[in-house]
Amino acid sequence: MILLPLFGRLALTLSLPVMLLSGLALGMGRFSAPPPELVYTRASGTGSDLMLVDVGRRLETALTRQQGDNRSPTWSPDGGQLAFVSTRSGAAQLFVMDAAGQHERAIPLAYVPNAVVWSPRGDYLAVRMFMNGSPKLAVLAVGGEESSWVVNLSGSADSKPMWTPDGDHLMYISYRDGNPRLYAVNIHCQTLARGCRYNEELIMPSVYLTGLPDWSADGEAFVFSSLTLDDSRIQQARVRCLERVERCVSDTSIIANTPDFDLAPVWSGDGRWLAFISGKTHLYLMDMQTLSLRALVSGAFNVTGLAWSADGTQIVYPADWGGTNALFLVEIASGAVQRLTRSGLPPNIDLVWRPGREKIVHQ
Repeated sequence: MILLPLFGRLALTLSLPVMLLSGLALGMGRFSAPPPELVYTRASGTGSDLMLVDVGRRLETALTRQQGDNRSPTWSPDGGQLAFVSTRSGAAQLFVMDAAGQHERAIPLAYVPNAVVWSPRGDYLAVRMFMNGSPKLAVLAVGGEESSWVVNLSGSADSKPMWTPDGDHLMYISYRDGNPRLYAVNIHCQTLARGCRYNEELIMPSVYLTGLPDWSADGEAFVFSSLTLDDSRIQQARVRCLERVERCVSDTSIIANTPDFDLAPVWSGDGRWLAFISGKTHLYLMDMQTLSLRALVSGAFNVTGLAWSADGTQIVYPADWGGTNALFLVEIASGAVQRLTRSGLPPNIDLVWRPGREKIVHQ
Protein backbone atom coordinates (compact mmCIF):
# COMPACT_ATOMS: atom_id res chain seq x y z
CA MET A 1 0.00 0.00 0.00
CA ILE A 2 1.12 3.55 -0.70
CA LEU A 3 -0.19 6.26 1.61
CA LEU A 4 -0.91 9.51 -0.21
CA PRO A 5 -2.45 12.72 1.18
CA LEU A 6 -5.07 12.92 -1.56
CA PHE A 7 -7.78 15.13 -0.17
CA GLY A 8 -6.80 16.41 3.26
CA ARG A 9 -9.82 17.68 5.12
CA LEU A 10 -11.59 18.40 1.87
CA ALA A 11 -12.49 14.77 1.16
CA LEU A 12 -14.68 13.91 -1.79
CA THR A 13 -17.56 12.96 0.41
CA LEU A 14 -17.69 16.44 1.90
CA SER A 15 -18.76 18.06 -1.37
CA LEU A 16 -22.46 18.72 -1.42
CA PRO A 17 -24.43 17.40 -4.39
CA VAL A 18 -25.87 20.00 -6.71
CA MET A 19 -29.61 19.56 -6.92
CA LEU A 20 -30.94 20.54 -10.32
CA LEU A 21 -34.58 21.21 -9.58
CA SER A 22 -36.98 22.16 -12.32
CA GLY A 23 -40.66 22.45 -12.98
CA LEU A 24 -41.82 23.96 -9.69
CA ALA A 25 -45.56 23.42 -9.60
CA LEU A 26 -46.60 26.82 -8.29
CA GLY A 27 -49.73 26.84 -6.22
CA MET A 28 -49.80 23.04 -5.97
CA GLY A 29 -47.33 22.61 -3.10
CA ARG A 30 -45.09 20.05 -4.85
CA PHE A 31 -42.16 19.66 -7.23
CA SER A 32 -42.25 17.88 -10.56
CA ALA A 33 -39.62 15.24 -11.28
CA PRO A 34 -36.22 16.59 -12.39
CA PRO A 35 -35.54 16.29 -16.12
CA PRO A 36 -33.68 13.20 -17.36
CA GLU A 37 -30.09 14.01 -18.31
CA LEU A 38 -26.94 12.33 -19.61
CA VAL A 39 -23.27 13.19 -19.99
CA TYR A 40 -21.31 12.25 -23.09
CA THR A 41 -17.99 13.13 -24.71
CA ARG A 42 -17.96 15.29 -27.80
CA ALA A 43 -14.93 15.77 -30.04
CA SER A 44 -13.63 19.32 -29.60
CA GLY A 45 -10.63 20.60 -31.54
CA THR A 46 -7.79 18.20 -30.85
CA GLY A 47 -9.45 16.81 -27.70
CA SER A 48 -12.90 16.14 -26.31
CA ASP A 49 -15.34 17.71 -23.84
CA LEU A 50 -17.87 16.25 -21.42
CA MET A 51 -21.38 17.31 -22.38
CA LEU A 52 -24.48 17.22 -20.16
CA VAL A 53 -27.70 16.51 -22.06
CA ASP A 54 -31.24 17.16 -20.88
CA VAL A 55 -32.80 14.14 -22.59
CA GLY A 56 -36.37 15.41 -22.46
CA ARG A 57 -35.67 18.86 -23.89
CA ARG A 58 -32.62 17.94 -26.03
CA LEU A 59 -30.50 20.67 -24.43
CA GLU A 60 -26.72 20.33 -24.14
CA THR A 61 -24.35 22.03 -21.71
CA ALA A 62 -20.55 21.77 -21.77
CA LEU A 63 -19.14 20.61 -18.42
CA THR A 64 -15.56 21.01 -19.65
CA ARG A 65 -14.48 23.77 -22.00
CA GLN A 66 -12.01 22.89 -24.75
CA GLN A 67 -9.16 22.06 -22.43
CA GLY A 68 -7.42 18.89 -23.61
CA ASP A 69 -8.95 15.44 -23.81
CA ASN A 70 -11.63 14.80 -21.15
CA ARG A 71 -12.73 11.17 -20.84
CA SER A 72 -13.86 8.27 -18.64
CA PRO A 73 -16.64 10.09 -16.74
CA THR A 74 -18.12 8.28 -13.73
CA TRP A 75 -20.86 9.43 -11.32
CA SER A 76 -20.77 9.12 -7.56
CA PRO A 77 -23.63 6.86 -6.41
CA ASP A 78 -25.70 9.84 -5.23
CA GLY A 79 -25.29 11.60 -8.58
CA GLY A 80 -23.77 14.66 -6.93
CA GLN A 81 -20.21 14.42 -8.25
CA LEU A 82 -18.44 13.40 -11.42
CA ALA A 83 -14.92 11.99 -11.64
CA PHE A 84 -13.04 11.95 -14.95
CA VAL A 85 -9.61 11.92 -16.58
CA SER A 86 -8.29 15.02 -18.36
CA THR A 87 -5.11 16.01 -20.24
CA ARG A 88 -5.73 19.76 -19.88
CA SER A 89 -2.36 20.25 -18.21
CA GLY A 90 -0.44 17.99 -20.59
CA ALA A 91 -0.16 14.64 -18.82
CA ALA A 92 -3.41 12.94 -17.86
CA GLN A 93 -4.78 13.75 -14.40
CA LEU A 94 -7.74 12.65 -12.30
CA PHE A 95 -10.38 15.34 -11.62
CA VAL A 96 -13.61 15.59 -9.64
CA MET A 97 -16.34 18.21 -10.09
CA ASP A 98 -19.95 18.69 -9.05
CA ALA A 99 -22.93 17.82 -11.23
CA ALA A 100 -23.11 21.34 -12.67
CA GLY A 101 -19.50 21.26 -13.88
CA GLN A 102 -18.32 23.55 -11.08
CA HIS A 103 -15.71 23.30 -8.30
CA GLU A 104 -13.25 21.18 -10.28
CA ARG A 105 -10.26 19.89 -8.38
CA ALA A 106 -7.37 17.68 -9.41
CA ILE A 107 -6.59 14.51 -7.43
CA PRO A 108 -2.81 14.08 -7.25
CA LEU A 109 -1.52 10.66 -8.30
CA ALA A 110 1.96 9.23 -8.58
CA TYR A 111 1.18 7.66 -11.97
CA VAL A 112 -0.73 8.55 -15.14
CA PRO A 113 -4.47 7.68 -14.97
CA ASN A 114 -6.33 6.35 -17.99
CA ALA A 115 -9.82 5.46 -16.68
CA VAL A 116 -11.76 5.76 -13.42
CA VAL A 117 -14.91 4.11 -11.98
CA TRP A 118 -16.73 5.02 -8.76
CA SER A 119 -17.66 2.12 -6.44
CA PRO A 120 -21.36 1.32 -5.79
CA ARG A 121 -21.09 2.46 -2.16
CA GLY A 122 -19.17 5.61 -3.03
CA ASP A 123 -16.24 4.77 -0.77
CA TYR A 124 -13.62 4.03 -3.45
CA LEU A 125 -12.47 5.04 -6.91
CA ALA A 126 -10.94 2.34 -9.11
CA VAL A 127 -8.32 3.86 -11.42
CA ARG A 128 -6.58 2.27 -14.37
CA MET A 129 -3.09 3.77 -14.49
CA PHE A 130 0.15 3.34 -16.38
CA MET A 131 3.13 2.47 -14.22
CA ASN A 132 6.43 2.28 -16.10
CA GLY A 133 4.51 1.72 -19.32
CA SER A 134 2.40 -1.14 -17.93
CA PRO A 135 -1.37 -0.81 -17.27
CA LYS A 136 -2.21 -1.40 -13.61
CA LEU A 137 -5.14 -0.88 -11.26
CA ALA A 138 -5.25 1.22 -8.11
CA VAL A 139 -8.01 1.72 -5.54
CA LEU A 140 -8.40 5.13 -3.89
CA ALA A 141 -10.38 5.52 -0.69
CA VAL A 142 -12.56 8.64 -0.73
CA GLY A 143 -13.76 8.66 2.87
CA GLY A 144 -13.51 11.50 5.35
CA GLU A 145 -10.10 10.64 6.77
CA GLU A 146 -7.19 13.02 6.29
CA SER A 147 -5.32 10.58 4.07
CA SER A 148 -6.47 7.95 1.57
CA TRP A 149 -5.06 4.62 0.53
CA VAL A 150 -3.83 3.70 -2.91
CA VAL A 151 -3.64 -0.07 -3.31
CA ASN A 152 -1.60 -1.19 -6.31
CA LEU A 153 -3.03 -4.47 -7.57
CA SER A 154 -0.83 -7.12 -9.13
CA GLY A 155 -0.87 -7.99 -12.82
CA SER A 156 -1.91 -5.91 -15.83
CA ALA A 157 -5.40 -4.68 -16.63
CA ASP A 158 -6.01 -4.02 -20.29
CA SER A 159 -9.64 -2.97 -19.89
CA LYS A 160 -11.39 -0.34 -17.86
CA PRO A 161 -12.24 -1.90 -14.47
CA MET A 162 -15.76 -2.56 -13.24
CA TRP A 163 -17.14 -3.14 -9.74
CA THR A 164 -19.22 -6.09 -8.62
CA PRO A 165 -22.57 -5.01 -7.11
CA ASP A 166 -21.30 -5.54 -3.54
CA GLY A 167 -18.51 -3.01 -4.08
CA ASP A 168 -15.89 -5.44 -2.72
CA HIS A 169 -14.48 -6.79 -5.99
CA LEU A 170 -13.04 -5.40 -9.19
CA MET A 171 -13.35 -7.22 -12.51
CA TYR A 172 -11.30 -6.48 -15.61
CA ILE A 173 -10.00 -8.07 -18.79
CA SER A 174 -6.32 -8.81 -19.32
CA TYR A 175 -4.45 -10.02 -22.42
CA ARG A 176 -1.39 -11.07 -20.44
CA ASP A 177 -1.39 -14.53 -22.05
CA GLY A 178 -2.46 -13.23 -25.46
CA ASN A 179 -6.19 -13.87 -24.94
CA PRO A 180 -8.92 -11.65 -23.42
CA ARG A 181 -9.65 -13.32 -20.09
CA LEU A 182 -11.71 -12.06 -17.16
CA TYR A 183 -10.05 -11.51 -13.77
CA ALA A 184 -11.34 -10.42 -10.37
CA VAL A 185 -9.73 -9.23 -7.17
CA ASN A 186 -11.14 -8.62 -3.69
CA ILE A 187 -9.94 -5.17 -2.63
CA HIS A 188 -10.48 -6.03 1.05
CA CYS A 189 -8.44 -9.21 0.95
CA GLN A 190 -6.33 -8.13 3.91
CA THR A 191 -9.41 -8.77 6.06
CA LEU A 192 -10.08 -12.24 4.64
CA ALA A 193 -6.90 -14.14 5.43
CA ARG A 194 -3.52 -13.53 6.94
CA GLY A 195 -0.88 -12.87 4.32
CA CYS A 196 -3.34 -12.03 1.54
CA ARG A 197 -1.57 -10.22 -1.32
CA TYR A 198 -4.51 -8.98 -3.38
CA ASN A 199 -4.31 -12.12 -5.47
CA GLU A 200 -6.11 -11.97 -8.78
CA GLU A 201 -8.52 -14.76 -9.65
CA LEU A 202 -9.06 -15.96 -13.22
CA ILE A 203 -12.80 -16.23 -13.91
CA MET A 204 -14.02 -18.88 -16.38
CA PRO A 205 -10.53 -19.88 -17.64
CA SER A 206 -11.78 -21.37 -20.91
CA VAL A 207 -13.83 -18.31 -21.92
CA TYR A 208 -12.54 -15.38 -23.98
CA LEU A 209 -14.52 -12.15 -23.65
CA THR A 210 -15.10 -9.35 -26.18
CA GLY A 211 -15.78 -6.84 -23.41
CA LEU A 212 -16.66 -6.44 -19.75
CA PRO A 213 -19.73 -8.26 -18.40
CA ASP A 214 -22.88 -6.57 -17.13
CA TRP A 215 -24.41 -7.51 -13.76
CA SER A 216 -28.05 -8.10 -12.95
CA ALA A 217 -29.62 -5.71 -10.44
CA ASP A 218 -29.84 -8.43 -7.79
CA GLY A 219 -26.16 -9.35 -8.20
CA GLU A 220 -26.96 -13.00 -8.81
CA ALA A 221 -25.81 -13.22 -12.45
CA PHE A 222 -23.87 -11.42 -15.14
CA VAL A 223 -24.05 -11.51 -18.93
CA PHE A 224 -21.14 -11.23 -21.36
CA SER A 225 -20.12 -11.67 -24.97
CA SER A 226 -17.82 -14.65 -25.47
CA LEU A 227 -15.50 -15.08 -28.42
CA THR A 228 -15.01 -18.20 -30.54
CA LEU A 229 -12.84 -18.73 -33.64
CA ASP A 230 -15.40 -17.20 -36.03
CA ASP A 231 -18.26 -15.92 -33.88
CA SER A 232 -19.29 -14.29 -30.63
CA ARG A 233 -22.42 -14.99 -28.61
CA ILE A 234 -24.18 -13.79 -25.49
CA GLN A 235 -23.81 -15.91 -22.36
CA GLN A 236 -25.11 -15.72 -18.82
CA ALA A 237 -23.29 -16.85 -15.68
CA ARG A 238 -24.99 -17.47 -12.34
CA VAL A 239 -23.08 -16.48 -9.22
CA ARG A 240 -23.64 -18.25 -5.91
CA CYS A 241 -21.34 -16.14 -3.75
CA LEU A 242 -18.62 -13.54 -3.96
CA GLU A 243 -16.15 -14.42 -1.21
CA ARG A 244 -13.99 -16.07 -3.85
CA VAL A 245 -15.48 -15.23 -7.20
CA GLU A 246 -13.73 -17.90 -9.25
CA ARG A 247 -15.33 -20.62 -7.10
CA CYS A 248 -18.78 -19.07 -7.21
CA VAL A 249 -19.52 -18.81 -10.94
CA SER A 250 -21.83 -21.60 -12.08
CA ASP A 251 -24.47 -22.47 -14.67
CA THR A 252 -22.82 -20.64 -17.57
CA SER A 253 -25.14 -20.87 -20.57
CA ILE A 254 -25.58 -19.42 -24.07
CA ILE A 255 -28.73 -17.28 -24.24
CA ALA A 256 -28.31 -15.61 -27.65
CA ASN A 257 -26.39 -16.52 -30.80
CA THR A 258 -27.48 -14.68 -33.94
CA PRO A 259 -25.77 -15.28 -37.33
CA ASP A 260 -23.54 -12.24 -36.74
CA PHE A 261 -21.16 -11.21 -33.94
CA ASP A 262 -23.14 -10.49 -30.77
CA LEU A 263 -21.60 -7.82 -28.54
CA ALA A 264 -22.06 -5.50 -25.54
CA PRO A 265 -25.02 -7.04 -23.64
CA VAL A 266 -26.64 -4.67 -21.13
CA TRP A 267 -29.37 -5.53 -18.61
CA SER A 268 -32.30 -3.19 -17.95
CA GLY A 269 -32.49 -1.97 -14.36
CA ASP A 270 -35.45 -4.19 -13.48
CA GLY A 271 -33.83 -7.27 -15.04
CA ARG A 272 -36.72 -7.83 -17.44
CA TRP A 273 -34.87 -7.02 -20.66
CA LEU A 274 -31.46 -7.59 -22.17
CA ALA A 275 -30.21 -5.44 -25.05
CA PHE A 276 -27.18 -6.25 -27.19
CA ILE A 277 -25.57 -5.33 -30.50
CA SER A 278 -25.26 -7.72 -33.43
CA GLY A 279 -22.76 -7.03 -36.19
CA LYS A 280 -22.62 -3.34 -35.16
CA THR A 281 -25.71 -2.82 -37.34
CA HIS A 282 -28.59 -4.24 -35.29
CA LEU A 283 -29.80 -3.66 -31.74
CA TYR A 284 -31.60 -6.72 -30.32
CA LEU A 285 -33.92 -6.93 -27.34
CA MET A 286 -34.40 -10.14 -25.34
CA ASP A 287 -37.19 -10.83 -22.86
CA MET A 288 -35.30 -12.49 -20.00
CA GLN A 289 -38.45 -14.23 -18.78
CA THR A 290 -39.19 -16.00 -22.05
CA LEU A 291 -35.81 -15.60 -23.83
CA SER A 292 -37.72 -14.37 -26.89
CA LEU A 293 -35.70 -12.14 -29.18
CA ARG A 294 -36.59 -9.27 -31.51
CA ALA A 295 -34.62 -6.73 -33.54
CA LEU A 296 -35.29 -3.32 -32.07
CA VAL A 297 -33.13 -1.21 -34.41
CA SER A 298 -31.79 -2.20 -37.83
CA GLY A 299 -29.67 -0.40 -40.37
CA ALA A 300 -27.46 1.65 -38.06
CA PHE A 301 -23.69 1.52 -38.51
CA ASN A 302 -20.89 1.18 -35.98
CA VAL A 303 -23.06 0.90 -32.89
CA THR A 304 -20.49 0.66 -30.09
CA GLY A 305 -22.37 0.77 -26.79
CA LEU A 306 -25.74 0.87 -25.06
CA ALA A 307 -27.18 2.60 -21.99
CA TRP A 308 -30.62 1.98 -20.47
CA SER A 309 -32.77 4.69 -18.96
CA ALA A 310 -33.51 4.21 -15.26
CA ASP A 311 -37.16 3.24 -15.92
CA GLY A 312 -36.22 0.68 -18.59
CA THR A 313 -38.30 2.31 -21.34
CA GLN A 314 -35.51 3.78 -23.47
CA ILE A 315 -32.03 2.94 -24.72
CA VAL A 316 -29.40 5.47 -25.77
CA TYR A 317 -26.66 4.37 -28.16
CA PRO A 318 -23.94 5.97 -30.33
CA ALA A 319 -24.07 5.19 -34.05
CA ASP A 320 -23.31 6.38 -37.55
CA TRP A 321 -26.73 6.58 -39.16
CA GLY A 322 -27.70 8.49 -42.27
CA GLY A 323 -24.28 10.10 -42.36
CA THR A 324 -24.67 11.35 -38.76
CA ASN A 325 -22.27 10.22 -36.04
CA ALA A 326 -24.31 10.99 -32.92
CA LEU A 327 -26.26 9.61 -29.98
CA PHE A 328 -29.69 8.15 -30.71
CA LEU A 329 -32.58 7.20 -28.43
CA VAL A 330 -34.99 4.32 -29.07
CA GLU A 331 -38.30 3.72 -27.30
CA ILE A 332 -38.63 0.07 -26.22
CA ALA A 333 -42.41 -0.13 -26.65
CA SER A 334 -42.71 1.43 -30.11
CA GLY A 335 -39.21 1.05 -31.55
CA ALA A 336 -39.28 4.76 -32.50
CA VAL A 337 -35.79 6.22 -32.93
CA GLN A 338 -34.83 9.85 -32.28
CA ARG A 339 -31.54 11.62 -32.79
CA LEU A 340 -30.42 12.90 -29.39
CA THR A 341 -27.25 14.94 -30.07
CA ARG A 342 -25.36 16.67 -32.83
CA SER A 343 -22.61 14.95 -34.78
CA GLY A 344 -19.09 14.82 -33.41
CA LEU A 345 -18.53 11.72 -31.29
CA PRO A 346 -14.97 10.50 -30.62
CA PRO A 347 -14.05 6.88 -31.48
CA ASN A 348 -14.38 5.59 -27.90
CA ILE A 349 -17.51 6.49 -25.96
CA ASP A 350 -18.70 5.93 -22.39
CA LEU A 351 -22.42 6.19 -21.60
CA VAL A 352 -23.30 6.61 -17.93
CA TRP A 353 -26.76 7.50 -16.62
CA ARG A 354 -26.73 9.84 -13.66
CA PRO A 355 -28.04 7.86 -10.64
CA GLY A 356 -31.62 8.76 -9.80
CA ARG A 357 -31.83 11.42 -12.49
CA GLU A 358 -31.58 9.48 -15.76
CA LYS A 359 -28.41 11.28 -16.72
CA ILE A 360 -25.80 9.72 -18.96
CA VAL A 361 -22.16 10.53 -19.16
CA HIS A 362 -20.69 9.50 -22.45
CA GLN A 363 -17.27 9.95 -23.85
